Amino acid sequence: MSWLRETMDNSPSASSFPCTPPCDTSRIICRLYSILYHPNNTDLLPLPGTPTGSNPTPAERVVLALVDERMSSSSLHNIPSGIALPILEAVHSTRSTPPEGWPAEAYHLIGREDLALTHAISEGLIKKPKPTSPEKRFQASQSKHEHEYSSSTPATITTVDEEDKEDKDGLVLVTKYAAMLFNEDSRVKEVSKLLRSSRPIFLKVDRPPEVSDHEFEQRKQQKLLLLCTRAMAAPLGRGMLTLGTCSPLLGTKLPIPDICLAGRVPPNNATVQLDTTNCSPTMKAWPDFHNGVAAGLRLTSAAEGRAINRTWIVYNRPSGGDTVNYSHGGLLMALGLRGHLGSLAMTDIYEYLTQGSDTTTVGVLLGMAATKRSTCDPSVSKMLCLHIPSLLPPPFTDMDVSSVAQIAAVAGVGLLYQGSAHRLMTEFLLGEIGRKPSSDKIADREAYVLAAGFALGMVNLGKGKTGASAGLQDLKLEERLTQYLLGGKDPQPSNSFRGGEDTSQKCSRIFEGDSINIDVTSPGATMALGLLHIKSGNKSVANRLSLPQTAADLDLCRPDFLLLRVVARALVLWDQDIEPTSEWVQRQIPDVVSRNWARLGEGGFFKVAFGVANMTIETHNVGGIGGGSKGGAGAGVDENVDEQTVKQAYVHIVAGACFALGLRFAGTGNLEAKKVIMKELLMLKKLREDNDRQTMARKPAKAMIDMSVGTAAVSLSMVMAGTGDLDTVKVVRQLRLKCEGVMYGTHACLSSALGLLFLGGGSCTLGRSNEDIAALLVAFYPRWPISSTDHQFHLQALRHLYALATVERSVECVDVITGNPVFVPVAFKEGGQDRKAMSPLLLKEDVEDLRLDTDRYYQVKFGGPGGVDALLRGGGGGTIYVKRKVGHLTYQQDPHGLRSLRLEDGRGGLEEFTEDADLLMFSKYLCGNVDGEAEKWEKDMPGLGTFSAFCKRTLPLVVEKTEALQLYLNLRSMVELLEKTRNMQVVENVKICVKTCVDDDKGGGEGLGEGLVEEEFLLLLGENVDIFFEGLIGIDRVKE
Repeated sequence: MSWLRETMDNSPSASSFPCTPPCDTSRIICRLYSILYHPNNTDLLPLPGTPTGSNPTPAERVVLALVDERMSSSSLHNIPSGIALPILEAVHSTRSTPPEGWPAEAYHLIGREDLALTHAISEGLIKKPKPTSPEKRFQASQSKHEHEYSSSTPATITTVDEEDKEDKDGLVLVTKYAAMLFNEDSRVKEVSKLLRSSRPIFLKVDRPPEVSDHEFEQRKQQKLLLLCTRAMAAPLGRGMLTLGTCSPLLGTKLPIPDICLAGRVPPNNATVQLDTTNCSPTMKAWPDFHNGVAAGLRLTSAAEGRAINRTWIVYNRPSGGDTVNYSHGGLLMALGLRGHLGSLAMTDIYEYLTQGSDTTTVGVLLGMAATKRSTCDPSVSKMLCLHIPSLLPPPFTDMDVSSVAQIAAVAGVGLLYQGSAHRLMTEFLLGEIGRKPSSDKIADREAYVLAAGFALGMVNLGKGKTGASAGLQDLKLEERLTQYLLGGKDPQPSNSFRGGEDTSQKCSRIFEGDSINIDVTSPGATMALGLLHIKSGNKSVANRLSLPQTAADLDLCRPDFLLLRVVARALVLWDQDIEPTSEWVQRQIPDVVSRNWARLGEGGFFKVAFGVANMTIETHNVGGIGGGSKGGAGAGVDENVDEQTVKQAYVHIVAGACFALGLRFAGTGNLEAKKVIMKELLMLKKLREDNDRQTMARKPAKAMIDMSVGTAAVSLSMVMAGTGDLDTVKVVRQLRLKCEGVMYGTHACLSSALGLLFLGGGSCTLGRSNEDIAALLVAFYPRWPISSTDHQFHLQALRHLYALATVERSVECVDVITGNPVFVPVAFKEGGQDRKAMSPLLLKEDVEDLRLDTDRYYQVKFGGPGGVDALLRGGGGGTIYVKRKVGHLTYQQDPHGLRSLRLEDGRGGLEEFTEDADLLMFSKYLCGNVDGEAEKWEKDMPGLGTFSAFCKRTLPLVVEKTEALQLYLNLRSMVELLEKTRNMQVVENVKICVKTCVDDDKGGGEGLGEGLVEEEFLLLLGENVDIFFEGLIGIDRVKE
């Protein structure tokens, strides 16, 4: 004991124990005291577990020494309380802000199970756990609402309908999953209703008195067909909404809901089936394919360590029969996009390919290419080449391969060889863009050439910037692509990649001669050029993609080509040019277009169009875009400019600028970009819906304005992907209300816009790497199908490649004790600015220094370089394990911190604030109402009172420091029994306790911080010991 006191006095003679301690416990105590009170002792070796380059405090070194000695917190309480007090004080002082890099045992010792679990996951000691279940999230959101509202105020909370118990499409599950992310309203539930296609559609048709029964039935069928067209497009958005929200169960087939082509007629909800007699037999084939993709995208990604084996895939194969299962092809593609299709053997692939179904073939080709993306896998390459006649030897060129399979194979080549700059494939794809038709089998030629352009851009993705395409210089990629873009005579006409023209076969329907048909080649060449030089900033290439500046050149360029050039030019210039401002959008419009657009709608046009003389017209600016009159009343457009050309060019260029902004700021939630695109979208929406004079003068063809509106809507959703932005939801919902005269592609576009806003139930966003941008460009290419069977300009299956560009960046906080998700405020830096939010939340790319921003939970930080990335590594989002301090309620129970004050003023029950069994038993049996007569027999110690009173006073002191409870009771009991036992060890223990208190006041015991035991209590113990000895002296004097 004397050596311990000398050590606490920092005496030089007490630097080491004079002899070997008699037992292991004594040796450990001596070592700990030496570390704590002689921090500069060079004889103390570095402790195991010390972070590299750190300078630990004495208290931190004590914790590491305890770990090295394999001591637990319970073993410390077996040491006499007075001796253990400085050690426990050191352990307690490190709890609030322990250093990073400690072993998990050290975090367990100081009571930070949250950091121990986080450390074990980051070191790979245990597998990263799955995100919390949707049921737990839903319950947490419900409890928050229940406590936010009093019993007298009805609460509007999210509930799940009884009819949603059989959840085949996963929309009920995703509603629960997103309940904590969007807990203020029912936006997820509303969007789920809009994207659900597995239930009868509400069908209401007014019936005038003069309409007969037969005519009324015809009207119902006409209206039902329009509604069913919209329902068939819903799976595209549903796949985005439910992305990665469920894990497969072994022995259980993945449910794929049927697309319901029926209506529900009020008031008795009678079901009316759609009459498909006059519809195409394959009308439902590709919607079913999309439905299968949506079902498969619900599965978690293989990158998250939850790969699906071959047995499960084969088990989900549909049973034999004559009916073709279109949805299973979509399921196979979804498995490939999620990285699961690699578990299939080539024999399984062969069996699928021999089924003869286009949807199955397309699903397998694109799925395998996506799974093996950027690997140049030879077996997959052979499989793809077998479906491309141009790569087959002459005897096999007549193989009957459907056009959609060829397009899928060419696109698969781009995915498989992505970023490789493969010479053979580059030469082949370049030749396919300008290949002449060699037979009458020329279906979907435009889509084939576009896929070749995309594939060429992917194979050489970004190589124009890095110069890695040095081995391709002889191909003159830029020059040939520019020729395919602008037209002219083809310098290298060829019908076959293998060489010369095959004169045995010719196309009897199309003769192009030596000229380049830019109506076919321009879109693919434009996309290839943009992807080849993506983010390069090459001004020379950007000039090749510039828009026509004169009326004559404008007449020679198709309006949709203007859109593509704006997008490709933005891909090339990227950071150097794209700005989220309305001025940047206006700079993309040639002066000849903007000048004449401003004049459209003025009096001169109406005089010519309607033959009205002396007509006074009040002009209105459409959406504030395009300015007012520049030429005065009746100016009209220039004489050499066609009005339709101006209308079509303007809306296409604006749509292209919006799409470029969407790609540039995809997944960032940039408010400036949102504001600009929203402004242009509202302008296009006004052109689409209003019928005032100026709008009618500026309105282009309906198909063009629908395409432009859809492109702008998808662009806006790309920027706000995963955020569930309410303003965007409102606008898109208004746009999709109209069904009459709306094409299937427009519905698919708007469904995709809704799904993107809640990507993965709000847990995912879009990446911004070159590969991600290429996938987004292919998926949301601004040319949508006319009908559900249309593949002329773009293969519908490619619309799902957005799944390759998704990144899961959601962060949730989980209570390490209960395992339940909790609401916790967090603070972080975003783009250099300080931000605060409530978890769970969706993080952006430029987030750093993430930490908890609350005093209800122990602090957790993810700072330094790569801190947030380490949290999100491994897929599945990030989980922050937190530990709540005793004495505080969760934010679900007490959102505003009002109820937590009840414990401080003694009005709250302890069971509401802690689940610690020892503390609850102490409060119940020792701090409760004690019989007054019984309390009279308790010893009244000076300053400490009776035992019952002492317990009541101690309870508030140990609520947040439960390990101090035993210290308080032990120390008081030792002093109380001193009169009976007269054990001098008690005196020594009290002296060390008082010495600890005095050293803290003088600054000794560096790094101890706030005391574990109150200073006043320790001083009162010392006074009671002094009183005891004074009493002994008085007794001795009386005896004398």
